[in-house]
Amino acid sequence: MSKWYKRIDWLNHGLEFFVVIIGILIAFQLQNFSESVKRKETLANHRNFLLEETKDNQKSLKYALEKVNQSIGNLDSLKNAIESEKNVWDIKTLALRLLDDSGYFYIRRNAYKTITESGDIRFLEFEEKKKIVSLYGYYDWTEAIQRNSYDGFDNYFDYLDANTDLYTAEVPDRSVFESRVFSNVLGTYRYLLQAKQNKYRDCLGQIELFLQNQDSLPH
Repeated sequence: MSKWYKRIDWLNHGLEFFVVIIGILIAFQLQNFSESVKRKETLANHRNFLLEETKDNQKSLKYALEKVNQSIGNLDSLKNAIESEKNVWDIKTLALRLLDDSGYFYIRRNAYKTITESGDIRFLEFEEKKKIVSLYGYYDWTEAIQRNSYDGFDNYFDYLDANTDLYTAEVPDRSVFESRVFSNVLGTYRYLLQAKQNKYRDCLGQIELFLQNQDSLPH
């Protein structure tokens, strides 16, 4: 037994075992490094996608804000025309102009859906993740205020449709525009437009902050 034991080259076996262990550890480290590189590339792609999407949303929101400002200006011009007792044709023209309420903010969410549905958002640092989720949460809030403004527009359109001929040059009676009902419709509509205007401005501020933070991240 002792002779057989002595014939075994324990040093050689030990070295072979050590080499195998080192090889496994190196392979494991290389795999981790490869996964880390791929993850960094994936996150960089997500950041670029988010950056492009945020800039597109910024452009859309700026355009929508210009249109809301225009609608508020048209509404104020209409109220002034009624109060200054301008001729009814001019009042109707201003009333029809207010029907062009195109201040719609179309929110793109493709980049956000991609990073959340893929699960890759879990690899981001907590603060970065929080900023992304907060921005898109603010989009939801802005969208809710935007939807509320549609009620004001619908009430305005329904009143004009019921009391004037929108499709001909027929001039309605002055009382249509001087009624208390129409005054309340205008007041409600302006309130909702102003709420949308304020929320659009706030959302633009949130977008600008996000873009400033995003520019400092690796892409």
